[in-house]
Amino acid sequence: MNIKNIKNYFGLIALCCAVPAFIPQVYKVYQTNNTHSFSSRTLLLFWTSQIFSFMNAIFKTHDMNLALAASVNFTCFTYIIIKKHYNEGLMPHTGQD
Repeated sequence: MNIKNIKNYFGLIALCCAVPAFIPQVYKVYQTNNTHSFSSRTLLLFWTSQIFSFMNAIFKTHDMNLALAASVNFTCFTYIIIKKHYNEGLMPHTGQD
């Protein structure tokens, strides 16, 4: 087993962990329409990190598994950010964030 195969396995493991990680939260938001438990700043930080994770996967490592995982997570975070903005404003000034 060479290094390239090991790197591919790491990418597959990351894909298997990253893709289902946030989907239950998206499903819960879809069902309940409740986004109050999400911090706007945290969502935006995770959203930004997925952009850079995707760019790293494409431009540096050329790892399509990691790019796919970042894309799925980016989509999940985008959905929750949109729902949060629609429900309560993107940056509510309630002092809770």
